[in-house]
Amino acid sequence: MSAYELKVETPAYEPSKEAARKHLPQWTRDSVNAIEFLETGDSSRAVTEVAIDNLLGKKIRVRDLLAAIPVNVFVDAPPNQREVVDAAYEDVKEELGVGELYDWGKFDVDDIAPLLIETDTDRNGERVATNEEWEEIAEQMIESARECERAARS
Repeated sequence: MSAYELKVETPAYEPSKEAARKHLPQWTRDSVNAIEFLETGDSSRAVTEVAIDNLLGKKIRVRDLLAAIPVNVFVDAPPNQREVVDAAYEDVKEELGVGELYDWGKFDVDDIAPLLIETDTDRNGERVATNEEWEEIAEQMIESARECERAARS
């Protein structure tokens, strides 16, 4: 018995993307567009356009938009410390019962910093920050949440 590898390097005919898409159902074209957008940032109809279309005609308050932002995006820290914050974010959020951005402003540094310190201590290897640095990061999180809440009210 023999097995042969079949390898086609140059197809005899290859339709253009546009020609191929004409024969696909709409939901498939939408899926291809979404995948293309995620891979390249470009598609025939970007995902952001769809989101904007869905929002037109609906009243969305600035407060609601700001509330959806995760507080860890406001942390200004070296990359290794950012990694710890990002890794701990969901656990800390759950532990404190945080539902939206503004909830972070209700806490004190003493509520958040120990959870960040614990995450840093539990990692294999050396710690990436001192307790004081984690307290500064916790303060950034709290102040950012409070600033966003003030901005949303004005």
